[in-house]
Parts: sequence; C-alpha cells; structure tokens
Amino acid sequence: MFAKIGRKQLTIIFIAAVIIVAAALLFVSLKNETAQKQETESYTINKTVRYSFTIKNTENTLLKDPEFWAYAPVKQTAHQKVKSLKATHKYELTQDDLGNQIMHFKFPYLAPHAAKVITVTAQLLMSQQPNTIQEKLDINQLYLGPEANIETDDQGIKQLAAKLKKPANKETSKAINSWIENSLTYSGYIKDDRGAAYALNNKSGDCTEYAYLYTALARANQIPSRVIGGYVYKNNAILDPTDFHNWSEYYSDGKWHLVDPQGKNHEQDQQDYIAMRIISQKQENKMGNSHRFITVGKGLKVKLNK
Repeated sequence: MFAKIGRKQLTIIFIAAVIIVAAALLFVSLKNETAQKQETESYTINKTVRYSFTIKNTENTLLKDPEFWAYAPVKQTAHQKVKSLKATHKYELTQDDLGNQIMHFKFPYLAPHAAKVITVTAQLLMSQQPNTIQEKLDINQLYLGPEANIETDDQGIKQLAAKLKKPANKETSKAINSWIENSLTYSGYIKDDRGAAYALNNKSGDCTEYAYLYTALARANQIPSRVIGGYVYKNNAILDPTDFHNWSEYYSDGKWHLVDPQGKNHEQDQQDYIAMRIISQKQENKMGNSHRFITVGKGLKVKLNK
C-alpha cells in the first residue's frame, strides 16, 4: 500500500511539475528561435581584410598627445558582419547611431619626424542574400527626403523619378539603375562631391555621383535609400585606398538591397562589397564628412597605405 500523500506534498509536486513544463517550453522556444535565426541569416562567407595607416610627425619638435580616428568596417549590414577586429596598437572603439564603427588611436608623444605604422585586421562574415537587421533609427525619417548632395526636391530629379516609377519597389530600382547606367558617362575620380543634381544635369560623375543620383531618384519615389562607402573585393584583401568606392542601398520588404549603378550591378555579388561607412548628413559623428580618418595634433600627418 502506498502511503497517503498530504495536501502539502501534492502542492510541492504540482509546483515542481509546473516548473518542469515551463522549463521544457522555454527550451523548445529558444531552440526554435535559434533555428529560425540560423535559417534566416546567411552570413556564411568568411573574408579577411587588412589595411594600415602611417602616422608621422612632420615637425621639428616633439608632438604631444597625437591622436586620430578612423573608420573600421561597419559592424553589421544586410550583407556583412564583423567577426573580430584587431590592431597593432591600442585603440578605443565606438559606434554611432547609423552603425558605423570608429577606432580612436592616441599616443603620449611622437618624436620629431618620427613615424608609426598601424595595421588593422578585420575578420568578416559576408552574405550574398540580404539579411534583416535591427535598426536603431527611423528609416523613413532618415533615408527619405532631401539632404546634402541628395536633392530629392530638385525639379529635374522629381520629373525623372516619376517617369521611372514602376508598380513594385524592385522594378523601380531596376529602372533607376538601368537609366543611370545608360545615361551617365564615368568621369574618373572627382575630389569634391558634386551631388545628384549635378550628375543629372551634366550626365557624368564618378561613383559617388552615380550613387547620389540613384539614392535621390529612389527617395523621390518614396523608397528609402542611402549611400555606402567602402571597397569591392571578391576574396581576402589588403585594402588599397585607390579602390575606395561608393554604392547605394534601397530598403524594401524589411531588408536593405545593394545597388551599384556605376558598377552596373543590381543585387548581384553582394558578398563582395565591404562597407566601411554608412553615409548620412542628417546624423553627426566625430568623423564629420571624412570618408576615412581625421587627426588631432599640429604637424601630424596620416595616410592610408597601399
């Protein structure tokens, strides 16, 4: 005969059973969530990039507390994740609201005419297909409407955007990209940004103007769009500053899609594009409008090495 179980024991057994069931349900939920995340994310391509800076004191005197800030690869985009980031010198890493990563290097002194070489190595995970990422800021507020070099309120841009509009965002994007490819002449590198209106009126520009014009036409059709700065390499690479490139992204169906009008590319080989900077004049950071680095210290000269 089994001994009678009292009310207290039954209560304990009931609570234990509830805890066990709850734990099991939580485990299944977490397992499903992990599986779903692994299924939807496709950052499966490993890539290593390396780049280096030479900092030099050009003065005849001791330079105290020289420092400079430089962009690292963007922490995460629809096609890129930074797995690890290392440098040959100590640095502090910050991230702005756009997702840009900024490395801050500071030294106690630099002797007269002395130089240091700083090498950065980034291990990346890349993706051919766009992934959904969590945005900190309001996409429509940030990536619709005019800003410097993206003149969506220009009459010519508005008229052309209306002609290129299609029923679906992707088809509109293709039409914009195709028009730019067939209508603009590549001018070669231009030092100063000229903007979307310049590109449209002159039918020429470098990769920056191509990207600005695409972004302006997309925004004029109420498609969020932005300009990205970085590099395009199929394999592991040592970044060459002369290869710096600008392209665009448009936002549709909850994801960012890559478009490179100067490179005649619409959502192809997206895993080759290494994002170093998400460009926006609406958000300020320490780097201002610099594409690569800024310095502090009289006589301090920094260059990105080839």
